[in-house]
Amino acid sequence: MTQYRSVRGMVDILPEDSCHWQRLEAVATGVLQRYGYQEIRLPLIEATTLFARSIGEVTDIVEKEMYTFEDRNGDGLALRPEGTAGCVRAVVQHNLLQTPQKLWYLGPMFRYERPQKGRQRQFHQLGVEGFGVATPDLDSELILLSSLGIFGFFGQLYMTKAFQNAEAHMVAPFKYVEVIFTLLFGVFILQENYELLHLVGTFLVIVSLVFNVLYKTRLNKKAT
Repeated sequence: MTQYRSVRGMVDILPEDSCHWQRLEAVATGVLQRYGYQEIRLPLIEATTLFARSIGEVTDIVEKEMYTFEDRNGDGLALRPEGTAGCVRAVVQHNLLQTPQKLWYLGPMFRYERPQKGRQRQFHQLGVEGFGVATPDLDSELILLSSLGIFGFFGQLYMTKAFQNAEAHMVAPFKYVEVIFTLLFGVFILQENYELLHLVGTFLVIVSLVFNVLYKTRLNKKAT
């Protein structure tokens, strides 16, 4: 009897991991909404020529990495390798440029490349796009959002994993430390205190790295 498995480079996100995805997405989208960004949901499939024109016909993405096919009418279609081209297409198609637009999107992207740890053929991307603002204010805002993302919600995610390792292999009381930091994140987000969120997130990243080093050192000692 044939046993079906997921396509190479397409990974299942199981319930034990999906809760971390939901937490990450909730914090990220909450920050974006507070900065006035609106969600736009885009198709997974676009015309192949859209990406060839926006990314470049001689790039590796277009020549080697895109999933392309023809439909029954012979039209060339592609699974989206990135989100910017589709977002620009939607803004132009629906005449949204009459007023400034601050948009975000979230979803799977597809690139045919060699699968490796942290890099799959189906991957998930959160994208932010701004239209109709000629001043550098929007660029500065996007830099700030990126900083919050790296040191804020990613810091919480890394710290959660570190606490799991600590609880399972080192010291059980760290479970309560995780709860305290999770509550702090919630309070900072509700109060829109992003400076403290940034500082605590930075601290979490540093501490999580220390915990992971200690955890790996402990495992290496056990192996020897």
